[in-house]
Amino acid sequence: MESLYATSADISDYLTTNELYASKANIEGTLQAEKVRVAERLCAKAIRITDPPCWPDFVFSKDYELLSLYEVEQFIAENHHLPNVPSAAEVKANGIDLGEMNVILLQKVEELTLYILNLQRQIDELKQTKGGE
Repeated sequence: MESLYATSADISDYLTTNELYASKANIEGTLQAEKVRVAERLCAKAIRITDPPCWPDFVFSKDYELLSLYEVEQFIAENHHLPNVPSAAEVKANGIDLGEMNVILLQKVEELTLYILNLQRQIDELKQTKGGE
């Protein structure tokens, strides 16, 4: 099927289409489509992103340059959002790609993990210095 335009649709098995435009659609089986437009809310038990952008494991590479916390603080003060995360204005204007946003958020979690590990090392060093006096 090339495209499906519907005010309301109940599909109980499998639908394959290039584009689905519907005011209301209830799909009990599998939907395979190039484009799906949902006007208000999409409810699903699961959504699978099959071709995510570059996964951010590169954060754990030895040559990854993690910004200092001071640099992050300065960026936030100037831009009012995290580095490499779209601003509210960008999201409002362009929306977000869920797969891409998950990659961005995972990168931030991985960076936070590195910051925490660095802070723990500093705490341990301070404890040793204080205990060694």
